[in-house]
Amino acid sequence: WSTDTLEEIRNKPKRETHKSGVKEFDDLTGGLRPQQMVGVGAQSGHGKTAFGLWLLKQYESLNPVLLPLEQSSEELIEQRDENGQFVPKYLSPKKHSAFVNPDWIEERIVEAIAKYNSQLIMLDHMGYIEDGEDYRREAEPLRIEKKLQAIKHLAIKWNVTIVILIQLTHLEEE
Repeated sequence: WSTDTLEEIRNKPKRETHKSGVKEFDDLTGGLRPQQMVGVGAQSGHGKTAFGLWLLKQYESLNPVLLPLEQSSEELIEQRDENGQFVPKYLSPKKHSAFVNPDWIEERIVEAIAKYNSQLIMLDHMGYIEDGEDYRREAEPLRIEKKLQAIKHLAIKWNVTIVILIQLTHLEEE
C-alpha cells in the first residue's frame, strides 16, 4: 500500500543528493542522487554534449568520467584543450568502435570507480549502445527501453549516477 511505502520512506535516513551550485538547475532537479539514471535528449546539434560537459564541470567533486561513444576521446580532449575549456576524465575504447554493449560499459564503470572514485558517469550517446541479439528484430521503442533498463541496473548495482545523452530523431509531420 502506498501509505505503508510512504511511512517506510519517511523513516529511512535521507538519501544523499549532490547539488550543482546553480540554483535554477538544483531547484529543477533536486540534485543528482546515487543509483539514479538521468536521460538528456535532443536532436543532433542542439547542445547535448556541451550541456553534458557543463554538467561534468559542475559536479567535479563526484570525480565524473565521460564515456564518449560518438567521438574519440583524443578528438574531444584536443578540441577542449585548444579552446581552453574544462577537460574531464575520459574512458573510451582504444580503437573507436561503432558500438559497445552494457558489459563494456560496466567494465568502464568499475574502472572509473577504482581509478578515480567516480560517482558520476556520463554516456555520450545512447545510439552507440548495442541492445543485444535478443532484441534485434523488436520495435525500436522496446529496444530503447531495454537499453535504458540495462543502464539503470548498472547505476543501482554500482551506486553511481549515470547521465545518458540521447539523440532524438525529428519526424516530419504529414
